Amino acid sequence: MIFIISKIFTALFLPPGILLPILLYLGWKNPAFKKAFLSLALFWYLLTITPTSLLPLKWLEKDSLTFTQNSPNAVVVLAGGVGVGHPNLPLSSDALKRALVGVHVAKKHNIPLFYTGGGTKQLSESSAFIKSLEYTYLPFNALLLVDKFNGFDHFYIVLEDKSLDTFENGKYIASLMPAKSTIALVSSAYHLLRAKIIFEHFGFEVLPIPTDFKRDYPANLTWRDWLPSLEGLKRNYIVLHEIVGIASLILRGIWPF
Repeated sequence: MIFIISKIFTALFLPPGILLPILLYLGWKNPAFKKAFLSLALFWYLLTITPTSLLPLKWLEKDSLTFTQNSPNAVVVLAGGVGVGHPNLPLSSDALKRALVGVHVAKKHNIPLFYTGGGTKQLSESSAFIKSLEYTYLPFNALLLVDKFNGFDHFYIVLEDKSLDTFENGKYIASLMPAKSTIALVSSAYHLLRAKIIFEHFGFEVLPIPTDFKRDYPANLTWRDWLPSLEGLKRNYIVLHEIVGIASLILRGIWPF
């Protein structure tokens, strides 16, 4: 019982849950605005719990659950950010998952791997990718050859370090390999729907390769999932970010629906 009480107390008196008792108190002290504060409290509660994100995440990740058996010409890994922490492992946790899956698929099929991402930090995402791979694979004496595009018949790495978003990922990768190539596109599962639309816009045949799932499989909810949490807020942010990102493709002349 003490464990349950402590978890509820922590959820309600640390961010992001602390906003709930504040809004409820303001509603109690200001009867004229009671409905407004209660509505804000309900909205914030739904935004900070995990179950709210499950249905849209199921929609975003639904086409990414089975690995295709088609043979790609190359693997394209989308950058996922540079983290702070280990100097020899500078990729964010999301980006590192993408990188490891990408190398696995490229080595398995003996085809080139294109890593795309420049970013806005001093250390580019492509440089962080190489640094992280060297730290991960050098103890196993794995050879990581970085080269310019040199055919589809062997494993090597091509870096693209100018792009700042997914649209530019597709644009710059399209300039580095022959038109209408078949690519295994590696990214976080929730991001692949938007990424696939963009890369198909640039003429690629896309075989989605998912990693970094945000929805648990199987999705077994517990009482703690109904408490406000940073994880719940993060999942709902991801959902809203992707929905807005997909809709915004219209501004670039791409019809995503």
